Amino acid sequence: MYGQTVPDGSIYAALAMGGDPFELTSESAEHGNLGPLALGGTPVRLIQLSAHAA
Repeated sequence: MYGQTVPDGSIYAALAMGGDPFELTSESAEHGNLGPLALGGTPVRLIQLSAHAA
């Protein structure tokens, strides 16, 4: 588990669930992380990386 707040106020966290890593970030358009308003109201974007893909 790792988390950080950078000087511009954005947040980044790397977590794992069941050994599978995932990341949480605040909006950062320059990195392709768009927030709910930019996506037309979508509340969550979830990307899960797993060695156990079905």
